[in-house]
Amino acid sequence: MKQRRITTICTLWCIGILAVSLQSCQNNSIFTEYAKTENLEWLSSDAKTFTFENTDDSTNVDLLVAFRYAQGFQFNAMQMNLIEKTPVGNFTYPVSIQIRDSKGAYIGEGSGDIWDIEIPIKQNVKLAKGTYTFIINHTMPVSKVHMVMEVGCKIVKSKR
Repeated sequence: MKQRRITTICTLWCIGILAVSLQSCQNNSIFTEYAKTENLEWLSSDAKTFTFENTDDSTNVDLLVAFRYAQGFQFNAMQMNLIEKTPVGNFTYPVSIQIRDSKGAYIGEGSGDIWDIEIPIKQNVKLAKGTYTFIINHTMPVSKVHMVMEVGCKIVKSKR
């Protein structure tokens, strides 16, 4: 009986530690949203829009663009614009994501034939309270970019 009680206590303690560990891994994410493309094609006319309501103006955050692409992506870099509409004004950021290294190998976190890259746009900043709209469109020399799966916007707590 005593052994069973000790085993139960140890099991509950391990579950509690695991739950706290998993929660702390997710704690830095404030906003994450992705928009898929149709048929692995991103058209220049297909701007991706994300809306975020900020209620905390005391936390330092990083703003990131997330890009998911598939094996066969034909360019060395992906050119985009991020338009940020904020309570204090509108801002445009040109974004260039390096897709291949100098040897032609894909850059990012790969899993099979899918690749993910996140790049910081703004780091260690405070956001005013209010509604933020982020609009991302590609600025490539062609109207249709193939092998693009998703484009996303992330806001995370700064590690600094």
